[in-house]
Amino acid sequence: MANKKNRGKARGKHGRRSEGKRGQHNSGGPVRSSSEKKAAEALTVGLVLAALATLFTEVLVVGIRVGMLVVPEWQSSESLQASASLMLIVAAITGAVCLVLTPIVSRTRKVRLPLSVIVGIAIAAIAPYLTIIASKWH
Repeated sequence: MANKKNRGKARGKHGRRSEGKRGQHNSGGPVRSSSEKKAAEALTVGLVLAALATLFTEVLVVGIRVGMLVVPEWQSSESLQASASLMLIVAAITGAVCLVLTPIVSRTRKVRLPLSVIVGIAIAAIAPYLTIIASKWH
């Protein structure tokens, strides 16, 4: 019975574990390493968001173009072609942001990004330009 009493005291009023001293609670937000500066973290988040935006828009472009090849009614749609071109421009712009931010993030962070992340971001950033070259070559 003593164990049940101790466990009951370790929990707060509503069944949550108490965090130590009164008023000191974990906010539930991301745990930030004290060694990284806020600016380096902000640049890293911006880089990852730009890379994800590049990948997402590139996937949309490929999806629209494959749909235009497969569905006969879509082949003559000028609005689909225009939206694919617009998404490709957005992917190229966010890819350029990735290419600019990658060396800046690498220099500002104390802890380097993993090589696989850097390579993935570089591939995502270059993909829209390869798509532009391939579409002009066609």
